[in-house]
Amino acid sequence: MAFRIEHIGLSVSDPIAMAEWYARVLGFHIVFSGADQEKAVAFVGDASGNCMLELGRLPGIEPLQSVQSHPLQLHIALASDHPAQDADYLIAHGASFIEEATFKRPGEELLLLRDPWGNSIQLAKRPK
Repeated sequence: MAFRIEHIGLSVSDPIAMAEWYARVLGFHIVFSGADQEKAVAFVGDASGNCMLELGRLPGIEPLQSVQSHPLQLHIALASDHPAQDADYLIAHGASFIEEATFKRPGEELLLLRDPWGNSIQLAKRPK
């Protein structure tokens, strides 16, 4: 039996605004979005249509970025043909630069950033 990833769920502080940013800035599409006074959830799909992120705020569950001690504990890795240019674009849209990865395979370019809510994003260029 072989499985595929349907979605990866993240507890975040503002799922609706985060989903809108991921759609507007990263080109993801919002599959579903809803909220009430206590909870909120949004599903966003990447451009390939193969994987979604579930962004949720639920009572009693801390946002992921408040319990992470290092940005590589959990990050959203995005394929990039031009990591430096893409980093500049993301920074212009509210992301912040963390670092260039020092642990990488030959020929890789890996940059770490934070989205406006503090979640880790990695821009990854792999050798052909």
